[in-house]
Amino acid sequence: MPAYLPVLITGLLINLRLVLLSAALSPHVRRAPSVVRPILAHLLTDESFAISMAAFDRDGPDPLYYVGSGLAMFVFWQMATATGYLSGARLPDGLGLDYALPASLICLLFLLVRGKRAAAVAVLAAAASVVLRPLVTGTWATLLATVGVCTLGLGWKERR
Repeated sequence: MPAYLPVLITGLLINLRLVLLSAALSPHVRRAPSVVRPILAHLLTDESFAISMAAFDRDGPDPLYYVGSGLAMFVFWQMATATGYLSGARLPDGLGLDYALPASLICLLFLLVRGKRAAAVAVLAAAASVVLRPLVTGTWATLLATVGVCTLGLGWKERR
């Protein structure tokens, strides 16, 4: 197998989530002019999606809100990248910043959890991920826990 193939497959699998995010977002930004839609696509991140979807559920669809959240994420991301580039090598080893990205995504999850069933599924997926961590290598524990518990959640929903 060529050395680049695992990189291509990993990149494809990681970015497939953007297809799902854009499919969920599209009904809310349908009013946006077609010339603006490539900009909307460029601004799609996990964070801008979560913040915008929470606002859309609360206040109704607003493409300008999405653009604002996406631009805010873009600007702060660029500033944080520049700060990391300029000062990251000066940080002491073992500072423990590995938790920052998963913690931010977990916080965003709470914006999207509505109702007892969704909260139960989120808590069970987190617990299953922790339980599977010693048994499954890498991030597969999180993926298996999420898919498994979400499948159970769908079954629970169908039975009611």
